[in-house]
Amino acid sequence: LIVHDGATVTTGWMNLHANSGGKVTIYGGTFINPVRSYLFHCLGTTSFTADRYIYGGTFTSKVTSSMNYAFVGRENITLMGGTFNAQIITKEQVPVPVADGYMIKETSDGRYSVVKAEAKIGTTTYPTIYDALAAVPTDGTLTTITLNKDVDASSKITVAKGQNILLDLGG
Repeated sequence: LIVHDGATVTTGWMNLHANSGGKVTIYGGTFINPVRSYLFHCLGTTSFTADRYIYGGTFTSKVTSSMNYAFVGRENITLMGGTFNAQIITKEQVPVPVADGYMIKETSDGRYSVVKAEAKIGTTTYPTIYDALAAVPTDGTLTTITLNKDVDASSKITVAKGQNILLDLGG
C-alpha cells in the first residue's frame, strides 16, 4: 500500500494495520482516528510484521490525559516525516525510533513533527547548528559536528573559547 498527498483516511479502529509480509509507505495525506488514541498497530507478532515507512502526512487521534500516544508497538517502522497530535511513543511510553539524521520536534501548537535534524554530534541530533555548537564542551575535546542538510545561518556562528570543533559538511 502506498499513500500519497491528497488522501484522507478516517477510521474508528486504527489507520495502519498490515499483516506479515506487507509493506505500507505513506508520503502524505490526512489520517484521523476520532475513537482511539493510537493510529498505528506495530507489534512484532507473527501476523503483524509488515514494514511501515512514514515520510509525511498529518495524523490526528483522540488524545486524553491518560492516552497520549500514537503507536501500539514500534516494530518494523521507519519515521522520516509526519506531524502527529499525540506523542510519538508507544502505549508503554517507549519512544518510536526515527531514521538516522531525523528527530522529533514539538511544535508551538502542541503537535509533534518528525523533521530532518540540521546537525548531529555522534548519534545525538540537534534542530539547529546553534544547538549543536552549544553542546560542544569547552575543555578542548575534539568534537565533530555533522551537518545533515543545508544550513541557513542567519546569525553569526561563534565558537567559544576551549571548543575544538571539526565541522563535517558532507552529512
